[in-house]
Amino acid sequence: MSYHGNWYLLARHCAGDMIATFAVSRIRSVAGTGKFFDVPAGFDVKEHIDKAFGIVSGDRIFRVRLLFSKNVATYIRERIWHPTQCIVNKRDGSLELSFETAGWKELVRWILSWQPDVTILSPKRLRKRVELKMKQALVSPLAASMHFS
Repeated sequence: MSYHGNWYLLARHCAGDMIATFAVSRIRSVAGTGKFFDVPAGFDVKEHIDKAFGIVSGDRIFRVRLLFSKNVATYIRERIWHPTQCIVNKRDGSLELSFETAGWKELVRWILSWQPDVTILSPKRLRKRVELKMKQALVSPLAASMHFS
């Protein structure tokens, strides 16, 4: 499948008995193992892709609720960010975006890109993860080596 100009492959991960997403551009070599395996019973490619946020999916689906300020509400309203999304417009011009996903990695990065105009309403686990990433960015060796004026 193609996503943001790159090609990805869904395949069984050898380290675990799960379907994983691999970037084709990162594959350095291919070699036969002589092993064969079947697609897991009940596996649905569309369902697997739809539960992700972006290209990478996780194991458990969780509900996300985000509140966007009126400064960016128009941009959020204009796009479909996830197949399960629901938008509720607020009287003050802000909006709440909610959806169900199993993808953490790209979701955290996406939320960080909307700071300071987004508040994570739920789940708390997501809020804590974004807070951690923001703190890490402020104390990273890269940030410490830079001089700001």
